[in-house]
Amino acid sequence: MSAHPILSKLLSHGLTQMEIHRRSGIPQSTISHLHTGRRGKRPSYDVIVKLEKLLRDISTASASFTDVSSLGEGANEHHPCD
Repeated sequence: MSAHPILSKLLSHGLTQMEIHRRSGIPQSTISHLHTGRRGKRPSYDVIVKLEKLLRDISTASASFTDVSSLGEGANEHHPCD
């Protein structure tokens, strides 16, 4: 199992390696090594689980923000029934 695709998605959401560390508890040096491929061994199951959970949390928060921000569209329009 590779952590690189998960890390790439987290970074594309605008998180830094330090933010990923802060939110997941994974050492920043481990995140850097996994991202650059310098880590000689496969990541532990625990690391993958933490990264996947963070990605789910970020994706859910991002989707919620998008849903809420679209609620304002058309709010000032006058409807004939009013």
